[in-house]
Amino acid sequence: MISSISQAPMARTASQQGPTIDSPEVIAARVAKAVANGGTYEDPALGSVTITEIPEPLITQRAFVERQIGYNKDAGRSMNIMEKELGKISAMIAKRRPDIAGSQWDFKLVAGKFKVSGLDEDDAKWLEGKLNANDKLVDAAKSFITTAVAALETTEQTPAHVDYNYLTRRMETYDFSKVADQLSEKLYFREMFRDADSIFDSKRIALEDGSRGTAGLNVAANRLTVNSAPIERMGAFYSTRYVTSQT
Repeated sequence: MISSISQAPMARTASQQGPTIDSPEVIAARVAKAVANGGTYEDPALGSVTITEIPEPLITQRAFVERQIGYNKDAGRSMNIMEKELGKISAMIAKRRPDIAGSQWDFKLVAGKFKVSGLDEDDAKWLEGKLNANDKLVDAAKSFITTAVAALETTEQTPAHVDYNYLTRRMETYDFSKVADQLSEKLYFREMFRDADSIFDSKRIALEDGSRGTAGLNVAANRLTVNSAPIERMGAFYSTRYVTSQT
């Protein structure tokens, strides 16, 4: 049986039976997945949902989704390089400075240079020298920040919207400005890797670049201050129509 479903906050099937469609932002997320999958999305409650009419604003949303997928992959590649180089540095610390090997030090990128926290001044300067001497690590960190700015800064191409954050496990408002400045102050990389691994455990499974980057960018977004009050629906989404085959 085929029935129409409109994108109203409490829309129901035409027969007024069956499951109630969720909030507008959740509907929008379903539309995004359908667009990304070529027009269909398997909903566990509704069955196979197919978009039958995609207005022009959703074509713009398709480009938005494709860009975000690209950003996730770019961020993941940067994270993989960083992790490899950090492994080398950790091994060096264990040999040369076992006294600080177990310390809870961390580092962030400030004006293109690593700044270490969690150690006394002399030890921090020594470790900063080692970190900043690793060109691959520096370049990968810069690349990650560049990707995070492109993915998270509110612009005409990346409008303020609501999206699911895998770290908080909630729909969150994505409306950020001065992302580079905020990350230079708030994003510590070892902490980022720990939090990212709480989303997708890279120690147990081999992650594709996109999954790794998704986790990292979700952590980065969690560090940012939102510009506006919570948004009730995804700004990049507009009304459309669906059909669903009921089971």
